[in-house]
Amino acid sequence: MGKPWFKPKKSFRRLQRGQASTYFQAWLVFATITVVAAGLQVNLGLPLVLPYWLSAIGWVLLPAAIALIVGSQYHIVKAQRRAWSRTPMITEGVYSFLRNPMCLGFVFLYFGLGLVGDFVWFFIAGLVAIVSIRFLVLEREEEGQLEEYGKEFVAYKEQVPPGI
Repeated sequence: MGKPWFKPKKSFRRLQRGQASTYFQAWLVFATITVVAAGLQVNLGLPLVLPYWLSAIGWVLLPAAIALIVGSQYHIVKAQRRAWSRTPMITEGVYSFLRNPMCLGFVFLYFGLGLVGDFVWFFIAGLVAIVSIRFLVLEREEEGQLEEYGKEFVAYKEQVPPGI
């Protein structure tokens, strides 16, 4: 189907079926991990016994996490607004140096919160996020992108590291 002869004022295109499911799964995993880590920290607050100077690393990780998460969301929305027939493969911005910047951003967020606030459960949440996202979401997402984009995705995959 070609482009329509008019362009709506607010052209927010929905994610396609495979993209929507992995995108939703990633957000669901992050939300679950965050709620569980916060609940454990409040109820079983174990201090993270680390030298005080390590909190400086946490203060570096937190803005990096926010930049990765917001940057990836910006480019997803931008690509969806441009697309009429199918969402193009996103290879610009943070996606030019990481295939999964939002996932890495959340891992940085968990580790940063753990280091800054001495929250052991958020530090553990970062480890859980790495494993769960890698095996529950990213493998299926990359299979779907390989089906949809084919050789274009293979070339992108060879040039850009996954991030997690």
